[in-house]
Amino acid sequence: MTVKNESEPRQQAPSARIAAGDLARGVCRQMVRPLRELREELAVMVENLDRHVGEAKGPRGLTWKEVDALRQTLAECYLRCRDTARLASELAQAVDRDPTVSPVDLNKLVEAALNLARHRIREETEVFVDLGSLPMVRAAAPELMLALARVLCLAADSARQVEGAAISIRTRRDGDWVNVNIADNGGGRPDDLDEVGSIVADALIAGGGQYDGTSEPGAGSAFELRFPVAR
Repeated sequence: MTVKNESEPRQQAPSARIAAGDLARGVCRQMVRPLRELREELAVMVENLDRHVGEAKGPRGLTWKEVDALRQTLAECYLRCRDTARLASELAQAVDRDPTVSPVDLNKLVEAALNLARHRIREETEVFVDLGSLPMVRAAAPELMLALARVLCLAADSARQVEGAAISIRTRRDGDWVNVNIADNGGGRPDDLDEVGSIVADALIAGGGQYDGTSEPGAGSAFELRFPVAR
């Protein structure tokens, strides 16, 4: 399916709004667990420090072993906070309704979309990512990130139906075009194909991109998104 350019401002399609809400709910659930764990670990650290201060008979410092253990715990908390903050930032960008078209780094959007779709991918499902060296493409970044995340969610739902199924993500330049290929060898999700196609098509309209997608029972799913190189 080839998507034509439109110059008039566009309203977000109902299917896109539904997908944005579904993505937001899933990602928020994904963020709840690490936030609760961080809260509990920080509470334990504060309690231990309070006990140390209360039991100390004078200005006795922590031992090197105690300081190192505290440093490691704080470092782990920092890394989880960083990852959760990144996820929240990507979610905010994905559900942004700003349709402004500008040059975007497609590989970064693919990585962000994969991060957002992780809550739908089983731990047992292997994900193979092969990102080529790409020029910039023109697109509305929030809409495109949402579309890519929705495609990855469909691939994840398809893959979870078959034990040992995998998802592959590949980006490549092909002359004056940039291609994104997403596929899985799972059970397929044909009932979701129309909704996903509508969201992807809407995201590609302004940039003059092209889209093709299939999903068949027992044959998995395959998607190709094509973008003209930004001039």
